[in-house]
Amino acid sequence: MEPFKSEVEGRVFNADNDVSKQSQQLSNLILQRPDSILINAACPPG
Repeated sequence: MEPFKSEVEGRVFNADNDVSKQSQQLSNLILQRPDSILINAACPPG
């Protein structure tokens, strides 16, 4: 929603419970040097 919609870029990644894929996605994201990273664990132990 505005006023943030035009000021914020967001991306969503889903590794489908594949730990290796999730780790690679996170590493690639960190290399892009974003201003922030939000992680939503799909399971309570996560």
